[in-house]
Amino acid sequence: MVFLSILCSACSESFLDEKADAGIGTPYQLSDYRAMMDNAVVMNFKASYALGIFGGDELNLQSNIWETAREIWLKNAYIWADDVFEGTGSEDWNTAYTRILYTNLVLEGLDRISLTEHETAEWNRIRGAALFFRGLNYFQLAQLFMPVYNVEVMEKKLGLPIRLSSDVNVPSERSTVRQTYDQILKDLENAVELLPEKEITTMRPSKAGCYGVLARIYLQLSEYEKAARYASKALDIQNGLIDYNDLAPKSDFSFESDWGAGNKEILFLNYMNAYTLLTKARMNVANELLDLYQEIDLRKKIFYKTGTNKNIYFCGSYMGSGQFFVGPTTAEMYLIRAETNARSGNIKLALEDINHLRKYRLDKSLFVQVEITDEENLLRFILNERMRELAFRGQRWEDLRRLNKDPRFVKKIFRTLNDKIFSLEPNASKYVWPIADDVVNRSGIKQNDR
Repeated sequence: MVFLSILCSACSESFLDEKADAGIGTPYQLSDYRAMMDNAVVMNFKASYALGIFGGDELNLQSNIWETAREIWLKNAYIWADDVFEGTGSEDWNTAYTRILYTNLVLEGLDRISLTEHETAEWNRIRGAALFFRGLNYFQLAQLFMPVYNVEVMEKKLGLPIRLSSDVNVPSERSTVRQTYDQILKDLENAVELLPEKEITTMRPSKAGCYGVLARIYLQLSEYEKAARYASKALDIQNGLIDYNDLAPKSDFSFESDWGAGNKEILFLNYMNAYTLLTKARMNVANELLDLYQEIDLRKKIFYKTGTNKNIYFCGSYMGSGQFFVGPTTAEMYLIRAETNARSGNIKLALEDINHLRKYRLDKSLFVQVEITDEENLLRFILNERMRELAFRGQRWEDLRRLNKDPRFVKKIFRTLNDKIFSLEPNASKYVWPIADDVVNRSGIKQNDR
């Protein structure tokens, strides 16, 4: 069995094209492996969040827009169809495994290099970057293609095919949920030891970005003490927030299109493709999300605008474009720490973080601090604040999956299209997306139950 065919039928061709774009023939020296990790079009772009964005509760597409959609797999994902891909490939799966192939090639190549003393620091940074990207991509895939983490299913349920070699002759087999998360955490915890605190660009992994991803993971695993610890470690390195009071209104997108260079909140730059269903003429934001914002909340006018079809579209990507930014930020770290402190009964600390963030998001002339002292009510408020702050960052699907484990926060999602109602039940099997048929047929791996 050939690994490249497991990724997608065109993966080997696209990989070779991308490698040529990076100016690499046969990589053999540090600068070659650095170029591979710095190839942002491959490593930072098309992050695996599309299925989650379309399956979550932030969108409410108009029937005529949905009907005419060209992207069949996203159209089907929106209604949680049994057959999502209809014979096509899965972009979320394919691009992530292409990046994983890159990381394995780099890690193997680095092990073959004879280093001089002055090259050691750069070798460590490149190795740290490769481990970071591998762990990050497996984590993103885990939120789409394997069950929600739960101690009862760790050993019993199927995880991902874990590829730690670029050898195309090594068969792929699905690991368990535990084995997948063990590998994710091993990669990222090894990476953080090798990376610098900050990099020359947020497109490169750093300690700050790695801590941010680890905080996300431990929140998903309900290991709240570790989530808070890593969020704090990220904030110890970088803790700035953009004051939305200082943002001048723009006619199109609200933030600068500068690849994060001037954004003090971005810990690591990761972003999605610009899908046609998410453009300003087609996208429509769910009223339920819009209703969460107070009138004094500046995010409501900074994140959303009215389109030509009287639709409400999201214009608040930190990419300053129609490509949705999905990387970790300082604001997200404050939210993770607030949630974990609320859950552990540290009300004072939770309020400090949530009020600190909101001071930069609400009209400063009308800002009043949150003073909720009841633990459950404060937790609900913080979870709603996550929806307000992290809208269209890819985090909502992950939140729905983890929060459905708690009877207090279960949610049923509805869609109405041409008077037909579709629904997604809490903890339904459809919270795990199917693997595209071409991958299953070529690799022989087991399909997810739907």
